[in-house]
Amino acid sequence: MAKISAEAINVYGAKIIYEHLSAMQAEVQGVLTSEDIEYVHRMRVASRRLRSSLAIFKDSFPKNDFKQFAKDIRGVTRALGQARDLDVQIEILEKSLPDYKDPQLNPGVNRLLLRLKQQRLEVQSQVITAMKTLEEDETIWRIARWAAPWLEKTDNAYLNSPELLELAFVNIKTQLQAMVNFDRLVREETNVAGLHAMRISAKHLRYTTEIFESLYGEQIKPFISQVK
Repeated sequence: MAKISAEAINVYGAKIIYEHLSAMQAEVQGVLTSEDIEYVHRMRVASRRLRSSLAIFKDSFPKNDFKQFAKDIRGVTRALGQARDLDVQIEILEKSLPDYKDPQLNPGVNRLLLRLKQQRLEVQSQVITAMKTLEEDETIWRIARWAAPWLEKTDNAYLNSPELLELAFVNIKTQLQAMVNFDRLVREETNVAGLHAMRISAKHLRYTTEIFESLYGEQIKPFISQVK
């Protein structure tokens, strides 16, 4: 029974992890060239989802491997987060330029836009460094290598094991409780930090419920919609 349970967790985990790993890998070249801001956005989301998946199934990996994977991917997420923030600011400012027709305003707006673009170039070097670390540590390849033998068992594995269902329940409950703990804080309209923290917590809950969506089926979809 223990073997069947471990297989169910590993097979299910491999399927989810490989899905997000592939989504992240698909954006690598676009992120490096920085020609379209959507590459950064998609890879940032994929890296967040991958981190959530790895954390849930961390017991399926050797401890040192998991630490290395988590560290490398966290580095990418952070670099991409800074890049994404600047991309959005630049895009909004460029779209609003026609609104600043007053000659007295144009120099200031253009100077702000220039500074943002300079900062974005600096951040791009951090993105490239994080991606280089990911490549040098062979993180994507090593995770894919771990997943490969489990993915071959996807069609035949028994996934409704009590252990896998318990893993899903515990993780969803933990993330739900973490978000609910912010309820009182966000009722204070000036608590900007609390609101931001709850938003991040809600994302963690959303990613966790979506990880187990295929396990629970239709019954979990309304809850995912509420979190969204």
